[in-house]
Amino acid sequence: MYAAVHEVLGVVQSWLAGGGSGVLVVCTRGAVGLAGEDVTDLAGAAVWGLVRSAQSVRSDSDGSLDVAEVIGCGEPQVVVRSGVAHAARLVPVGAGAVLELPAGGWRVSAGGGGTLEDLVVRSCPRVELGAGQVRVAVAAVGVNFRDVLVALGMYPGGGQIGVEGAGVVVEVGPGVAGLAVGDAVMGLLGWWVLRRWWMRGW
Repeated sequence: MYAAVHEVLGVVQSWLAGGGSGVLVVCTRGAVGLAGEDVTDLAGAAVWGLVRSAQSVRSDSDGSLDVAEVIGCGEPQVVVRSGVAHAARLVPVGAGAVLELPAGGWRVSAGGGGTLEDLVVRSCPRVELGAGQVRVAVAAVGVNFRDVLVALGMYPGGGQIGVEGAGVVVEVGPGVAGLAVGDAVMGLLGWWVLRRWWMRGW
């Protein structure tokens, strides 16, 4: 995999260093699967990721074709099967994907199925604040690559989803200095509980 990505990276860098004139087409086979298909070339799949990154630098650059037959269709990336080009499109999320919230405290957790579609909302009782902790009414939560790994069951030792956030302090535990109710805060937070978090008040 490293060799394939390194080789393509060198070609892309050389092409960009030369002004990126002409059209650069990166062609793979078996690197992308449509619904029901297996990806048979993992190195090629990594190459697709590399080329997508390069496209973010040069948005006018041509993309990669995963082909059974090579055709020109104007799309930056396509999968070609039996002469038919398939291009990725964003589609609205169906109503079935909306999570129902239980009464009381709750948190979002990985469902154990190893996919992002398996996220679940679990009831979570209110916890008393310990020494040095504050409770935060959350206004925004960050979701990063670690959260994706947790949701997919790939993070070592598991973990909680969504530990970065920002909001307003609504309760202060014993021994907290430097934070008070009403303070705006951001940082690494504890449990996601009904838009309330606790965090260490350092």
